Amino acid sequence: MQFDLSANAQNTLDAQTVVKLKQLEETQKPVHITVFSTKAGKRDSAQKKRHVLDLLKNIEKQCSVLSWEFVDFDAERLTAEQLGVKEYGRVVIQREEGRVDIREREMFLRKKTGFVFTGEQELSKAFSQLLMSYTPTIYFMEGHGEPRIQDTSPVGISKFAELLENERFRLQRLSLIQSKENSIPEDASVVAVLAPKEALSSMERQALAEFISTGGSVLFSVDLDTHSFDVFSSLGITVRDGIALDSRSMFPHWDRPIPQLNPHELTRTLIDNNIPVVLAGATSLDIIPQKGIRFSPLLSLTANGWIEKNGNQVFDEGIEQRKDAILAAAMEVDANSSILEKGVRSGRMIVISDVDMIRNELLADIPGNAPFLLNAFVWLLDNDQYQGTGTRIEMKQIAIAKPQLPMLRLLSLVPLPLCTALIGFAVFWSRRGR
Repeated sequence: MQFDLSANAQNTLDAQTVVKLKQLEETQKPVHITVFSTKAGKRDSAQKKRHVLDLLKNIEKQCSVLSWEFVDFDAERLTAEQLGVKEYGRVVIQREEGRVDIREREMFLRKKTGFVFTGEQELSKAFSQLLMSYTPTIYFMEGHGEPRIQDTSPVGISKFAELLENERFRLQRLSLIQSKENSIPEDASVVAVLAPKEALSSMERQALAEFISTGGSVLFSVDLDTHSFDVFSSLGITVRDGIALDSRSMFPHWDRPIPQLNPHELTRTLIDNNIPVVLAGATSLDIIPQKGIRFSPLLSLTANGWIEKNGNQVFDEGIEQRKDAILAAAMEVDANSSILEKGVRSGRMIVISDVDMIRNELLADIPGNAPFLLNAFVWLLDNDQYQGTGTRIEMKQIAIAKPQLPMLRLLSLVPLPLCTALIGFAVFWSRRGR
């Protein structure tokens, strides 16, 4: 029996990494990892080597088809030349014809106080790529005021784009008007339509409808300024006026509710680990059941939530109504639906009534938004060949409901100072007799 006493259980493999190692073992196809040394003489070279070797020894115990070797880049240049490696610290993972390279700067992220070892996450990504039979491609629609994947400002979505790329997704920008194309590209795995401020052209609407009718997967994000989508009427979806608020919110932003996570395969990890998702400026969705479409609410207001009508961010009895409003939903469409073409068996869509949760500002501060969105895209793929990396999620903030503040203030003003005084008195008394 082994006990991991390291910080954040760094010496324990993540569950998703173990799953991938088992999948590699089940295929009985050998996997070989070649690790090239970092540059000798550097202050942290020995520490980096120890991190990598400890990880490889740990991984090796979990997978009998995996082997590895550590190569001195300076002393064994022939091995480096055979693998086409021209730099220190490179890691090469090979499985039959497949190969993934990881650079030193990806294994060790530089910080002001040193570095952070991300070796397991990077190897997990590499295992995912070797297990995948294809690379998913996500097209982000542009040209109507949507947030852009290359925008690094607080209102952009570059952080989420970077996360998707780290997960081996291929990202493409889609502007049908500029490209003069009248259909969604054939290699599209998922199309993301994120809260367009201007109406889509008739040609774009038709292209989107045709993509959905052939079983294409789409993620829609809406807000109060979003033009309605034609397909929503076929899905039985209506976007309502008003902002969703809840007494349970993320400190210190009382206008950013923490919605309830409803049971679904893409929310399971967040629910099990009690990781909150936070919205900002979300509206609500009314959904009328349609033949051949199975709806699963993903996010909803709690029993203390309401739809704000007056703009004062306070629940007004008699004017506003508390309700378990749906804020995000997953849809599985089958052959009984009129949306799909004859012969098409299924399709998947997700509608989220908030676009701000994807923006850089919220994504950087809220622990649950990134994994929720990533899980959404993985679910939309509907492909067992794709495996996520299982990146560890660390809490950066705590969820505090507004009604809890008076109790927290009371604790800080009375019990804590009293405990401090008692400890001080105990220390004084113990020293008094010396």
